[in-house]
Amino acid sequence: MKNKNVGFIFLVLFVAFVILFSILNNYRMSPCLTKIVAVESFGGSHLVSILEGSFNDETYGLYNVTIYYPAVNSGVSQLPERSGAPYSAIVFAHGWLASKEVYTWIGNSCAAHGYYDTPLGNSANGGPYVCVDLRTGETIWQRDDISPTFAQLYLYESMNQHGVIGDGYLWQVSGNKWDAYDPRTGQWLFALTNVPTGTNVYTENGAITRYVINCTARWLALWTTEALPNSPLVATPGTTSYAYQYRPIGKQADMSKNYLWNVTIPNLPVDSTIYAAIPDDILFGGTPLQPPGVFFWIGN
Repeated sequence: MKNKNVGFIFLVLFVAFVILFSILNNYRMSPCLTKIVAVESFGGSHLVSILEGSFNDETYGLYNVTIYYPAVNSGVSQLPERSGAPYSAIVFAHGWLASKEVYTWIGNSCAAHGYYDTPLGNSANGGPYVCVDLRTGETIWQRDDISPTFAQLYLYESMNQHGVIGDGYLWQVSGNKWDAYDPRTGQWLFALTNVPTGTNVYTENGAITRYVINCTARWLALWTTEALPNSPLVATPGTTSYAYQYRPIGKQADMSKNYLWNVTIPNLPVDSTIYAAIPDDILFGGTPLQPPGVFFWIGN
């Protein structure tokens, strides 16, 4: 029985090796391949060189690393190609039981394409805001004068119009003004003005709502980016068919009255705020979180 078990284990290991080797070879990751491959294999515009090195982490010990970079010639430790510099760095770590040699194709492909000139951050004064094709590495557009912080895909449904709006929006906030930019081109589209302070929550149709609380006046309201029939985001606010046509482009839309509802609430400490929300269910809020802080919730 022992010999049978050993034979079965050997067979399983052999089959696993054959399958793994076939997969690696199919994706040009075979350990039999050289690390430096012709740039034509990766469709980029740079030759690739590598530099072997290592660094020591105080907690996890020694790490061996391979650096792939655009170079004047293919090979090892070749002179870097500086015509497109500076290049952004990508740090890649393989998974458990793998090795960095398995992923040489990633290093070669990335270095062959080069990268865009931008810092690791989205500060408006730290470099451009860049749109990059993640498949090809191509820079689609970049701007030095904007710094959006969140995005939106909005599904508009009415008797006259149906579907998700184009490529969505990139939103940049300045005070109570929101500016919408086209993610595909970087062009300014429209602006929302007089946006109230509150807690952002995305709804099922992609609209952004804000729960606005006034403890002194004892009311709670729900503001929205939705194109309501009386909203300045439609062609003509009112009751005609034009009120059901989403037409925000080029507008400075005053959203100070774009509320879905307003309700009376119990007495709460005047410095209370909303921390989180489960849409149409529960709001979680409280006073500043230092003793003797008060936590509260408001149900649907």
